[in-house]
Amino acid sequence: MRLQRTWIEGFDEQVGGGLPDGSLVLLLGEVGSGICLFARQILYNHAMRGGGVIYFALDWPPREVVEEMTVYGMDVTRFLQDGRWVFIDAHGPKRGKPAAASDALDSLREEYVQGIGGAVWSAIESLSQLIFMYGFRNVLDHIETIQFAAREKGGLHFLLTNPSIHDPKEVALLEHLVDIVLHFSQREIRGGDILNLIRVKKVKRGLFIPKIIPFEITPHGISVETAVRIP
Repeated sequence: MRLQRTWIEGFDEQVGGGLPDGSLVLLLGEVGSGICLFARQILYNHAMRGGGVIYFALDWPPREVVEEMTVYGMDVTRFLQDGRWVFIDAHGPKRGKPAAASDALDSLREEYVQGIGGAVWSAIESLSQLIFMYGFRNVLDHIETIQFAAREKGGLHFLLTNPSIHDPKEVALLEHLVDIVLHFSQREIRGGDILNLIRVKKVKRGLFIPKIIPFEITPHGISVETAVRIP
């Protein structure tokens, strides 16, 4: 199985060299856990090496995503100009779904699924918002379509999800369906400091060694120590 490097410092070494190509990756984490930065950083690293990106922006408008990435030194402006980075702007009214609002599920089916694969990696930010708007069963059919496209055409494709706002059975079904599950969490340690952790819960078609990986959020993004004791 071909592995795709994320180029996040220390992370690839911790997971055996990278993540299996053609994977649908479920990133689980609450607000502030680092899942957005993790996905954005991997996609930015991919674009830096000539790859393409499709970013399905549902939680925040593309402009705000670009601004947040710039804070961590990730300027995607030139990628937007040369077409390497494409936003699907599905951000809009979240409640009530007025008739004038764009149909996010149509955009997901017609633009996102058709565009991903191979050298084009992707993220949906967030799957939780999509489920909130359209219901779990409606979204589940689309996830299966995305997984088929990922497996058929390759690449890494990220689903950002907040597990605390979903039924545990729904989260378990998502975990069962996808190829990789990474759960982000935080722990308060002595002195009031916060320890950030990634739990590797599942890896299909690759070396799977369950582990917990500590990481830091720095001015340059996420950094993983290759040898850290968890207090």
